[in-house]
Amino acid sequence: MEPNSSPVRGRKGRRLSDLRRSLRGFLGSRLAGRYVLSGLLGHGGMSCVYRAQDLQDGSDCAVKVYLRSAAPERDRVLDERFDREVNMLASLDHPNTVRYLSHGRDGGARYIVMELLQGHNLADHLRVQGPFNEMTSLFMGLGIARSLRHAHLAGVLHRDVKPANVILVHLSDGAYQAKLADFGIGRFLLRDHQTLTMEGKLAGTPSYLAPERILGKEAGARSDQYSLGVVLYEMLAGRPPFVSANVSDVLRAHVNSAPPPLREICGSSWLRTDTESAVLRCLNKNPEERWPDLGALIIAFERVVASGDPSALDLINLDR
Repeated sequence: MEPNSSPVRGRKGRRLSDLRRSLRGFLGSRLAGRYVLSGLLGHGGMSCVYRAQDLQDGSDCAVKVYLRSAAPERDRVLDERFDREVNMLASLDHPNTVRYLSHGRDGGARYIVMELLQGHNLADHLRVQGPFNEMTSLFMGLGIARSLRHAHLAGVLHRDVKPANVILVHLSDGAYQAKLADFGIGRFLLRDHQTLTMEGKLAGTPSYLAPERILGKEAGARSDQYSLGVVLYEMLAGRPPFVSANVSDVLRAHVNSAPPPLREICGSSWLRTDTESAVLRCLNKNPEERWPDLGALIIAFERVVASGDPSALDLINLDR
């Protein structure tokens, strides 16, 4: 791959803005002689996601590019993350999970090809339009929960469930379908599919981290469930349960503080008790007191939907 500007050198202490400028230099380039990168969709500290066209069949796709640097330790981390994400995505096949297509390497660039989703992320939606109503929140929550449940049954932890990693795909009837994306810091569960010991470095987004992850304890499927609970709370309330300009305050609150009651924020006449109870159970400080698994949460949500509108069950079954 020949970028339009000099490759990223990965010099220690390089500012993220410099990295982003270098990654934008790949726009218009041809990756592996096949994928033409035409637009920047998103970026992180180690990778960027591009809109691309597959010259082999003319289809559009999304390409996530990890870049090699001159720092051996950083490259080791990149290689591990790339290989892990490829293996995880290749093991998942669910309508609420971004679909993996292929992967490869071109010179110093490692890349993963995925379906191109026509929509926008949940974080942008909440920032611009505010919270969803209760029924829409349940629909979106069911989609994310089903994606996570599928991942957990395949032995995969996401570890970074947050609105920015949920894509709202526009459907023909004007509704949305939630799709979970970015398994870049995910991990495979151990053989018992229950726990995975953290590596000593806190990975993830502070506002959505489970207490046990903050404390450096074992993290498992119920840690993802806690993060999902924060997302559900935010979809209903318009903000996460704990908000502060000080990251340390947010982390302490996840460990020590009860979330403000949703019905006080949303209004008791607007939000049903069963919905609030289901969400707050996800946010229990003790993993053992959360839902036993996401299948149980899904059943609880389906019952709430059916109690309000039995005909809606036909809609919520679309993403099974």
